[in-house]
Amino acid sequence: MARTEVKTANAAEATASEEKQAQNGKTETEISVRGLTKSFGSQTVLEDITCDIPKGRITLMLGPSGTGKSVFLKCLMGLLKLDRGEIWVGEKNLPTLARKELYRVRRKFGVLFQDGALFGSMSVYDNVAFPLREHTRKGEREIRDIVNEKISMVGLQGAEKKLPGQISGGMKKRAGLARALVLDPEIILFDEPDSGLDPVRTAFLNELILDLNKQLGSSMIVVTHDIATARRVADYIGMLYLRNLVQFGPAKDMFDSKIPVVKQFLAGATEGPIGMSEEADRGKGDGGKFVSTSGMSAEETERLEREAGAPEEDREIAEREAGVRDGGGSRASGDASQGVA
Repeated sequence: MARTEVKTANAAEATASEEKQAQNGKTETEISVRGLTKSFGSQTVLEDITCDIPKGRITLMLGPSGTGKSVFLKCLMGLLKLDRGEIWVGEKNLPTLARKELYRVRRKFGVLFQDGALFGSMSVYDNVAFPLREHTRKGEREIRDIVNEKISMVGLQGAEKKLPGQISGGMKKRAGLARALVLDPEIILFDEPDSGLDPVRTAFLNELILDLNKQLGSSMIVVTHDIATARRVADYIGMLYLRNLVQFGPAKDMFDSKIPVVKQFLAGATEGPIGMSEEADRGKGDGGKFVSTSGMSAEETERLEREAGAPEEDREIAEREAGVRDGGGSRASGDASQGVA
């Protein structure tokens, strides 16, 4: 069966499955998380997290900076060892799996990292082809067909020969997404896909995520701070705060929530339980008092905004990438190899 026929059949199957679930009033579970707890030394980052990630839907995990959203994604893939808890993907409980079996389950996942995690010395084409060359025995002709299909799917035709340093931040994310798709994953993870993008490019990326979800029927889990993204793409939303999952449910229920921390965050309000930093939230007890940035230096303002959950600016990303090119290039390579492992 041709690849386009397989894709059409998968989409039809996903639609039929959704209709059946709607008729039964029940959503099928893709990943079941039970009592997930993760610490680093004496610091507990996630505590007793329990939720069911729905199959074929877009789930957003929201929360202030430092609440463990990216750690949560790494736990879902089995990249971090849990202190306790269970993560069920189908019939497999990831924390109990031997390395070989865990590797098989990870093949179900595709990952888009914050900065794309592309290999700086490889073209867009070779970056996207990398997982196929590394993890399959496909010939170059078949690899070319798959890579061209995914590049077209994310709107990057014509950029195949360019290096990551020759394309914009938004295009880097699209290239990273194309690479995440080449192994046809059942589950796609997005770690702050809107980080560093202006509102227009974020809106285009959101539309792409929605379109891919309809085309592929994949389960998607998105970590983000962006409330516009949450309103546009989310079927389900989870809110992490002070180590805990405060609330998890359909997007409409979350936006109608009466829980103060959820209500404040989704409204982008300064008044509420969430303070200017995790330290304040953990015990300073300022009660969410309004804090003005009038009179502060640019550095102080940027620090406070970052602690409160503001995304990175293009300038900071460029500076970081420059640092990687000057001598820290192994980090991006390590991230990229993780994403296809």
